[in-house]
Amino acid sequence: MRKHILSGIMALASIASASATNTQKMYIEEKANEGEAKLVHIYDINHVDSVIHENIDNVDKVKILMKGVLNKESFPANKLNQVFFSPTPTDSLIDGSMTNASECKSSSFKIDTLHNFIIGVDTIATYKYDSQNKVLKLKLSSIMGDCCGEGWYVNIATKGDSIFLYPKQLGDKSCNCICHFDVTEELTNIKPQLYHFYIWNNSRYFDIDLSKKEEGSIIDVPKGNFFDNSPCKNELYGMDANATIDSISFAKTDSLVSFQFDPESGKGIVVSHNQHLNCCSKKSSIVTATIDTIFIQSVDIYEIADDSTMLACDCICPYDITTQLENLKRKLYTFVVDRTTFSVDLREDIVEEGVIYKGTRGMFVKNSPCENEQLNESKGVEEEETIQPTRFEKSDTLVSYFFNPSDREGIIVSHNMTLNCCSEKGSKINVQNDTITIVSTEKSLDGKWCKCTCTYDITSKLMDLMPQKYHFIVDGTEFDVDLRQDSVIEGFISNGPRGMFVKHSPCLNQKEAEASRKDAYQLVAAGDTTVAYQYDPETEELLITSYGMVLNCCSEKESIVTINGDSITIISTENEDHSLWCRCNCTFNITSKIVNLKPQLYHLNVDGQVFDIDCTKKQNGAEIASESSYPQITEEKE
Repeated sequence: MRKHILSGIMALASIASASATNTQKMYIEEKANEGEAKLVHIYDINHVDSVIHENIDNVDKVKILMKGVLNKESFPANKLNQVFFSPTPTDSLIDGSMTNASECKSSSFKIDTLHNFIIGVDTIATYKYDSQNKVLKLKLSSIMGDCCGEGWYVNIATKGDSIFLYPKQLGDKSCNCICHFDVTEELTNIKPQLYHFYIWNNSRYFDIDLSKKEEGSIIDVPKGNFFDNSPCKNELYGMDANATIDSISFAKTDSLVSFQFDPESGKGIVVSHNQHLNCCSKKSSIVTATIDTIFIQSVDIYEIADDSTMLACDCICPYDITTQLENLKRKLYTFVVDRTTFSVDLREDIVEEGVIYKGTRGMFVKNSPCENEQLNESKGVEEEETIQPTRFEKSDTLVSYFFNPSDREGIIVSHNMTLNCCSEKGSKINVQNDTITIVSTEKSLDGKWCKCTCTYDITSKLMDLMPQKYHFIVDGTEFDVDLRQDSVIEGFISNGPRGMFVKHSPCLNQKEAEASRKDAYQLVAAGDTTVAYQYDPETEELLITSYGMVLNCCSEKESIVTINGDSITIISTENEDHSLWCRCNCTFNITSKIVNLKPQLYHLNVDGQVFDIDCTKKQNGAEIASESSYPQITEEKE
């Protein structure tokens, strides 16, 4: 073992003993205020490569480099009390060592990379205490690791009755799979008392009272209970025997759920608004939870009369139901509150509060396992930085989707996103009128990244979709989906040229149509221009405006783009529901966009105007029609 401590930190009179063959443990003791317990870090000397004193930017630091791992630990020297070595721990110090680590166990569970546990496994630890020998065997369950790891060890730190455990995987290899492990730690000098355990940089914590119970399991899920309900929020509504609650709408506002959470205390409140409950019942809520999902249901509780009949009124009323939650962790939670689904991110140090309103909204659902790996041998673990998701094309599919208009929900999958192997994946959904933007995201684990990237499929869910046409922008891939139908809609967007309707101008008369041919996108047109276009080879996008299209004044305008090899056809059109039409026609300018055009020659037919565009270079242009072929305005009068 190579180890050295440079001068300038503290006096270590017995430093020579640090290299003695019988030395087993190294202790780093931090300073503490008067009356407070000291935080002591305990290292198995067999896992320590070196202890270095460095001066960085005029700051003295003690750095611990471990064998076979990429990370390191660093301490400001002025916060340390002493560093000492001992072949055996003293009776006053808790000590421990890892006794067993399971083999890599495959799992179909979703992986929570932020906390290095497998989501869906509620048992995070089991324990058994030997009070006679003061030994505690603690098994940490489902710790995430790399399939190519070379074993495990556990760093220990103590502070009074608090015990900090940091499982770390040995080896510096990386592969494109991850699995979970059970790691058993044997702790000595443990007294029969209450201890507070903190795992993985305090992201998991629990208490064990060994004075009451010497063996058991730690089930780590959020807990909640009913707190309060509002008074009835409007006049009572009588109901006959055949009436249903869903047949009457009581909502006075657009608020479905409001919430406030404090990540530091792990507590919060959730208010479910305008719940239709019986006027004469007691109100309550039922809370059930798994590791990452919390279900809250508002319920009636009825009193029973002496004749065993239920004391209920023949009316219902809207109430706000408040529920308290505790034991929340710093992680991403999915909430299902009276059928309203949403997510809340508690990974930051700020109080999270907000309101879920009626209307279209979305949330991240899951990510696929790593689909392939791009290992960067020249880069180790790096500090956190902004990483923009990019696509590593494994197939031609960019986005796939599934919509069920009957339940107003949809699933969007963004395929082959290149993200860091160890990051926490997610997605951000923004809804603005009829445009839905979805961006795949990632967060680093403890501020660090792995030295490899993988391709992932990112799945998001949309709720309360309206029966209308939506424009999607999913990680830069644009497409339209029309939900004005009853059947299930599913499909995919392939990597290649594709087109879409962009906009139409206001109604124009003949004279205004001439003047408007210098409109948005700065498409320069003159005279009897019927088509103007602009192509940018850097973005591989072509904007095309078809001028003077005679369409109904009140219809919904659009365009249909068909691409077959190097032939592109664009037809300006309008909806076929004549009940929406009015009794006049007008001229409109219809703008379409085609993306992913490769550098080649394309043949276009735009509303009957045939011409070629050379996409090997930047182009602006226009096609001119003769006066006889120019569309004329017609108008129907009553």
